[in-house]
Amino acid sequence: MAFNVPSSLPVWIMILGALAAIGIGKMSFGGLGCNIFNPALVGRVFLLISFPVQMTTWPVAHTQIVEPTFPQTYVNVVSENSTDAISGATPLALLKIVVKNNTEISKAKVALTKADKELAEGTKTAAEVAELKTKLEQEIQAAQISQQKAKADLPTALELFVGQNPGSFGEVSALALLLGLLFMLARRVITWHIPITIFITVFVFAGILHLCNPEQFISPVYQLLSGGLMLGAIFMATDYVTSPMAVKGMIIYSVGIGLLTVIIRNFGAYPEGMSFAILIMNGFTPLINRYCKPKRFA
Repeated sequence: MAFNVPSSLPVWIMILGALAAIGIGKMSFGGLGCNIFNPALVGRVFLLISFPVQMTTWPVAHTQIVEPTFPQTYVNVVSENSTDAISGATPLALLKIVVKNNTEISKAKVALTKADKELAEGTKTAAEVAELKTKLEQEIQAAQISQQKAKADLPTALELFVGQNPGSFGEVSALALLLGLLFMLARRVITWHIPITIFITVFVFAGILHLCNPEQFISPVYQLLSGGLMLGAIFMATDYVTSPMAVKGMIIYSVGIGLLTVIIRNFGAYPEGMSFAILIMNGFTPLINRYCKPKRFA
């Protein structure tokens, strides 16, 4: 669960999350091996709903670099004039801002065109149209400034891959997570079916949306590298207890997670949807196991 929360989260909140994960997510279903939902994700969602501000405040390290001047030492200058970290938005949250501003700009431009048409038709006076256009132009300017700032703060795909971006402790570096996937595959701790199917589903579905409207929907590569998608696909969705046993069931389970993740990210209120997607599909796992078990089992 520690990999699913900000590193700056207060200890007492983390303790509450652990109690919810163990008490609600595991023990209430009968203990180890009997839980329906992934306990770590139960704890994370509990904290996200209970403490939304703390759970969405991310430390951005190395945000202020101060050059020392002689005879000052680097340690003195940094301790006096610099900070360890400041809070910042995750890439997915920044993308939400960009998309929201795109929508506001489009609506304002449509309203400007409508105002000119009403002036030409004589349904509104020149003074009314001028006042409305001034207001709309101010809204467009404010949205453009906010959009430009969000785009400037967005990390590149390479930075997401390496891990130079804000986020939960275990989700920032796609490279490290992929190395973990290779290690577990080599040791046969998990199989490739669930993580690879999730990656393919997200890439295809997000790619279709991006091709239909590039301004509204982000690229599939960015979808894969951002947020907790890789952490969830590799370490959470593959949990033995809460995932299907048969290969066919794994594929159905993984496709559902991938589709729900993209839908929640693009159309939901939360910028991230991996945790909710896994928990929803955890609820379908007993049903999937029932109808996808092999004819000869055991």
